[in-house]
Amino acid sequence: MNKARFHTRLAASAILFLLAPLARAQYSEYDVKAAFLYNFAQFVKWPSAPSGPVTIGVLGQNPFGGALESAGRGQINVRYSQRLDDLKNCQILFICKSERGRIGEILGGLEGASVLTVSDADQFAHKGGMIGFTMDNGKVHFEINPGAGKRAGLEISSKLMRLGKIVGSG
Repeated sequence: MNKARFHTRLAASAILFLLAPLARAQYSEYDVKAAFLYNFAQFVKWPSAPSGPVTIGVLGQNPFGGALESAGRGQINVRYSQRLDDLKNCQILFICKSERGRIGEILGGLEGASVLTVSDADQFAHKGGMIGFTMDNGKVHFEINPGAGKRAGLEISSKLMRLGKIVGSG
């Protein structure tokens, strides 16, 4: 096995290990997405490291219930708001489907900010977001737009990029 393939399998194994508790029981779509959000933070470098736990902001009508707090096990801060201005200083921003008609406006409002943008709105990564969740046969997958991450000054680990589908330009 070549070295690159070994590292890809190692990264996949690490993420699957982190998500393994989800495989043992029946979890909702948003339980799984919450676990992914929590783990994304471990594979992204921000220009200035957070001085404490990573903060995940949820913009719009919260579909998670308490799943984010459960997934983070006290290792993250979670903030909810209907207003982008309240969440601009979060490291990760989840943009709810309820905001799908404002995606361009929201991403424009974050220009110049080092915020990892994630959503499950249709075609999110294709529209300039960084990570877009997709569903296939009841399973959660994700697409990554590395160009959007670079423009925000974020370094998304190649390990994470190998696990998602790359869209947009690098």
